[in-house]
Amino acid sequence: MFRGNITEANLKASSAGVKAFLKFFYVADLEDVLNCPKVAKDLLEIAHSYAIKPLENEMKKIFIKRDDDWLGLDGALHLFQCTVGRKGLERLKEKAERIIKS
Repeated sequence: MFRGNITEANLKASSAGVKAFLKFFYVADLEDVLNCPKVAKDLLEIAHSYAIKPLENEMKKIFIKRDDDWLGLDGALHLFQCTVGRKGLERLKEKAERIIKS
């Protein structure tokens, strides 16, 4: 399922993001991300960095479906930073750019 060595030392996420990742990994639950764009961004980064395609695909769907107000300017800035130069995340980068410019 993973391509890479995931350790606590190299996992770049908030403690809430790590908790949400473990919850997804063990019980396939993404409820935590629906309430917090920062946690959603953390999971997107984890999924993309470690090639966890099922999680990455779910996170893409969540970011695309949620309205711009959910993400907000701060969330859009974080999402933009997360997506710059990463293949497969172009649509999310465009959404972040649109929110930042509005």
